[in-house]
Amino acid sequence: MVFPVFTNQGAIGGAPAITVIDDGDYSQSGSSDPFTFTATSTGPVTVVVVTYSNASFSARTISGVTFDGNAMDELVQHNSTVTQTVGSGIYIIDGAQSGTVSVNMSGTTNDGHITVLSLENLQSTTAVDTDEDYHATSTTTLSALTNPGSGGVVIVGYSNGEDTSAITFTNATELDDLDAGTMRHGVAYVLGNPAGNISADGGTNDGVLVAASLR
Repeated sequence: MVFPVFTNQGAIGGAPAITVIDDGDYSQSGSSDPFTFTATSTGPVTVVVVTYSNASFSARTISGVTFDGNAMDELVQHNSTVTQTVGSGIYIIDGAQSGTVSVNMSGTTNDGHITVLSLENLQSTTAVDTDEDYHATSTTTLSALTNPGSGGVVIVGYSNGEDTSAITFTNATELDDLDAGTMRHGVAYVLGNPAGNISADGGTNDGVLVAASLR
């Protein structure tokens, strides 16, 4: 299978350009804890973007993510607690990975979805900055994210409780916009610095937007 590849042409100080490889998305429905998925990443750095929904309206958080038994570092996560409990998180690990992705939750959760990405030529797995926002009825916007620089990348994850409403990303390029059971699963990216504040609109239900700047 050939996966989409996106390359940053403006690397810092002559460093090799960062490339984003979309290694695919995976879904699991039905009350679970943990959610498990069988996946493979290209590497040499692996990122997993997680979204989830809990239609029982009880707040949930991600307690950890492993890939083939290897603990991934959390870059950012956030959740909502109002109309419908949804959440988003971004996790990272060095190396290509293959095997079971286990997303451990704070309790049984209805639906989970992941997108697996690989990053080539990343200088550090430590984020330059992260940001998150939640909005119950309208556009969700990140207003405090530090740019990664012209040779960096921003990875974006978004969940919304309206599963049938398409997502509109602003100042980020969409990778995924999927009906994932009781929620909408969205992933986007920016090569270099965003043109403005990154935002997402997926309808009038709860929306949770997270992002990590990397270089």
